[in-house]
This record gives sequence, structure tokens and C-alpha cells, in this order.
Amino acid sequence: MRFRALVVWAIVLLPSCVFSSWSSDDPQAVYKRAVEQYRVSHYDSCAATVRNFLKNHGNDNAAEFLVPLLIESSVRLNDFALTRRLVQIYMKKFPTSAFVPRLWYCEGISLINEKDYTAALAAFSHSLSGGVNQSLDSLIIGAAQKIGEKVLTADEMDLLSVQGDLHPRIVEVLQYWELEKLYGSGQVLRAKQKAEAFLKRYQHSPFTSSVKDLNSKISESQKGLVQIGLLTPLSGYDADIGRQFRQGAQMALDQ
Repeated sequence: MRFRALVVWAIVLLPSCVFSSWSSDDPQAVYKRAVEQYRVSHYDSCAATVRNFLKNHGNDNAAEFLVPLLIESSVRLNDFALTRRLVQIYMKKFPTSAFVPRLWYCEGISLINEKDYTAALAAFSHSLSGGVNQSLDSLIIGAAQKIGEKVLTADEMDLLSVQGDLHPRIVEVLQYWELEKLYGSGQVLRAKQKAEAFLKRYQHSPFTSSVKDLNSKISESQKGLVQIGLLTPLSGYDADIGRQFRQGAQMALDQ
């Protein structure tokens, strides 16, 4: 599954202009030329322009706004290993840069394409915690939804949700897709419990309407059914054993 980055950097929203002459040693000129190349989707040229400057002026302060262009170009060129290396180097050198939240997003996209979905969600969480604009915020939530819908199992999302190290908005997405998958697999009792907990916790969620509809369907389907309870640990030292008991009980019911 290929996720493409759709970041539109603030730096590439400058007025379009043509530079007939420029100095490869002038950081402002290099920046403007790289932006122009990026704007017309010449990502190889953009990356080469930035690299040539950094080769001779690697310690110049201009690297703070030039390297993000290089990182974004590497994402567009599907060079995800390079993207991750550059992001890690950049964050060590410029930990307080305004570009850091955007670069966390680039890291997340790279991790998705490397199929490391848990780490991608962690990167997206860092991005949201660092403060992003509305368009990038939407991209992050959209990517998290695709991971929840198409990749992770209900149990995997349950585990990630209770670990406590993901951004609340990422957890909200995972908990929604967890109950959707529980319902889709016939685990209606678990889905109902999750739906009721979701509605209590997220009263103004964009998923609220869908969860209410799902909860109503489950309530209707439960009429005349006998509920079976299972007491087993799902957190703490014996959590792995508890989840195995729960899975075994569900398999027995399904059969």
C-alpha cells in the first residue's frame, strides 16, 4: 500500500517567478531556485540544487529552511530511507525549528511505505503534538484512518489505544475502526461495549453519528440473545494470557 505525501510547504507558496541568473553560493538565491523547481514538480533538480549548496556550505544557517525542501523532494521521489535519515539529522540540529512538525509527518509517510505502521502512528502523534496547520492536520488524520481501516486488526488497535503514548486524536481514530472491525467480524458484544465507551468519551467526534447508528444496529440485533461474560485480565502482567483467553472464547462462540 503506497501513501503519498501531500504536504504543501509554506515556503513553496511564494509567488512564482523566474530566475535567469543566480549564485550557487547565495543561500537566498539557492532557496528561491529550489522553490521554483519544486513548484513545477522538478524534484530531482530541487534536491540537486539544495545538495550542491550544502556540499560547500553545510554549516550555513540557511540549512534550516533548505533541508526541508530536500526532505520533501525525497518523499516525492519515493526515497523513504533518505527521508528518514535526513529527518533524524535535521531534528538533532534544529530541534526547535518550526518545520519539525511537518518533518514528523514526512517521517510517518516514509514509515508507512516501509510498512512500519506502529512507528508511523507515533510519528503522526509527534506531528500533531508539535502543532500543525489545518491542511496537514487533515492529512495526518486521513493517513491514520487508512491504517486503521486497511492494515491493523481490532486487537492491534485495542493494544495501541491503551498504551497511552499516542496523540488523543490518533487514539480516537483507532478506537472507531476497532469497533467497526469488531462489528464486521461478528463480535457484536465487544463492538457494543466499545461503541458505548466511545460515545461517552468522544461526544463531539466526527465519528459520533456513525457510532450511534452502529450501536442502534447492535441493540436491535441483540433482542432475544443471551449474553455470556468472560472475566480475564486485558492489562497488566497477565494481559497476553487474558487476550488469548478472550480470543479462544470468541472462537468457540463463532463455531
